[in-house]
Amino acid sequence: MPEERSFSFGNPRNPGPMATPEAILRNMPGVPLGVARAALEYVKGLAPGRIDRSTGEEWRDSYRVQVAIADAEARLDMVRRAVYHGLAEQWELLESGAELTPEQRVAPVLARVHSFRVAREILNDLVDLVATQAVRTTSPLAGWLADVTVMRQHIIAQDEVLQSAGALMLGGRMSNPFSVGLVPGS
Repeated sequence: MPEERSFSFGNPRNPGPMATPEAILRNMPGVPLGVARAALEYVKGLAPGRIDRSTGEEWRDSYRVQVAIADAEARLDMVRRAVYHGLAEQWELLESGAELTPEQRVAPVLARVHSFRVAREILNDLVDLVATQAVRTTSPLAGWLADVTVMRQHIIAQDEVLQSAGALMLGGRMSNPFSVGLVPGS
């Protein structure tokens, strides 16, 4: 295979933001964030005309439903902003050729891990809100919950990544240096 068609995590050929070992991980938060967004829009679309059986109120007037939707929106917005901010800041620094501090290196990593966690929490809460209708074949919610649960099992969303981020900030031993953009021995 010609060298120009190969890729090395430890010895990239071109400088810049795409030359870092974890560059392939940067787009991953988009998947759980997109699923959580789709679920929120789906549940909000159920509100017109839906009646809460326990109170007899329309969903759009139900305190319980209003709080659940607002809380999910806030959590999704916060983690989305953390992802975008961390990536934008890191990208700018890498483009300028600056050496990243441990905190600058781990900011998008921590946001990425939490995007998977928050997406699963949001889906879980929305399935609980919709209740039995969420598991009917006409509802995509149960499938989306299963999807984000499986995504959460990926190695890039595990506590090992948090441990490595914390170890990098403290100068300790990392269990998964690759997850924070470092390749041992390179």
